[in-house]
Amino acid sequence: MARIHSILACGVAFLAAALSTGNVQAADDQPLPWDGTFQDITVDTLTDKYLTHILTNRQNGTVSPDQWVTVTPKGRSPAFNGDTGVATLAVDSEAIFGGQTNFRRSELVQQVAGNTAGTTFFRVSLMKEEAYVNLYSWQVVFPESHLFEIRIDASVDPVQLVWYTGGSTETRWSTEFKTKTWYNFGIAVSSGELTLYFSEGDDALAQTKTEAYSGSVPTNYEFHFGQLTLSNDGSVVKMAAEQDVLSFNGVTIEKSIPSDLGSTTSTASSSTGSASASTSTSTNTTAPTATTATPTATTAAPSTETSAASEVDEASAADAASETTDETTDAPVATAAPSTSTTDASSTTDASTSTAGTSSSTTDTSTPSTTDAPTTSTSGCKVRRRN
Repeated sequence: MARIHSILACGVAFLAAALSTGNVQAADDQPLPWDGTFQDITVDTLTDKYLTHILTNRQNGTVSPDQWVTVTPKGRSPAFNGDTGVATLAVDSEAIFGGQTNFRRSELVQQVAGNTAGTTFFRVSLMKEEAYVNLYSWQVVFPESHLFEIRIDASVDPVQLVWYTGGSTETRWSTEFKTKTWYNFGIAVSSGELTLYFSEGDDALAQTKTEAYSGSVPTNYEFHFGQLTLSNDGSVVKMAAEQDVLSFNGVTIEKSIPSDLGSTTSTASSSTGSASASTSTSTNTTAPTATTATPTATTAAPSTETSAASEVDEASAADAASETTDETTDAPVATAAPSTSTTDASSTTDASTSTAGTSSSTTDTSTPSTTDAPTTSTSGCKVRRRN
């Protein structure tokens, strides 16, 4: 009889785990266009638009997400990308998803369909009020496949905002990251191409950089934004006592590049100096990697750089997506100002701080290297390889 009870208990536990996993992975792909704006939701209604498992399935069990997320429906004025709402996502020593003790992460997630016949256009704005106290490389915007990735690299001084593509950690574009400044991104994915659009403050998005890639156009994406760092050697990530908080606004995914790429007060022809300025230097990273999947090889063709034109018809870019997760540097944590310099804004990058609204110089890489594209896997709890 004792054995029967033991078997039943194990069976119930297994079923509960299976159902819990199913709740994360069973979500249908959302059709395009998908609206992830925050002006019409609250923390209590986040699940109307998002999967919140990374915030609620913490190391010590299922918890409320409000320790790591806030939503302010009227947090940005004027509205950008039609959104006045702002969500903040925080990381601290307790921001551990499941048993990932070598991670610290807080993200919102959604599974969306891809436009395989045209362009899938991702939009998001981000801003940090205070300088980073946890001086790591933070992954802040990415699909699970890491076809493209935006990072804030707070392990270098000055802190850098960096764009990667194709699962590689070779810098494709970067600019200095300053506090109290809204950074606006558009990323167009179409057959064989990824195109970055960028602006600061209330300026309209401007086409900034194009990268080629090899691989099929993704049919869907598991889209993440928030903050994620990890130690590649499996050690516990040491965090400062205070939280690092990052704000997000204007999150949408569309099936074409819209004609209006700015705020209600900007025109589609405006652009920031930092979006148009570029150099031909390229940087490679040497940080160690951690992986749970064997990536398939993908070669990225040389990039083509475009001037800061604003309104663009159907810029394309595609994503050799399959799915694995994230990585980051194991830079030492500090409790105050950003760490000392490594001047190449590259591999795992994390950003932090400075003053509002100034246009900063950017660096573009003109010759992309061969990159490894990750293989398919499940919801946001994996690690991808990087060279």
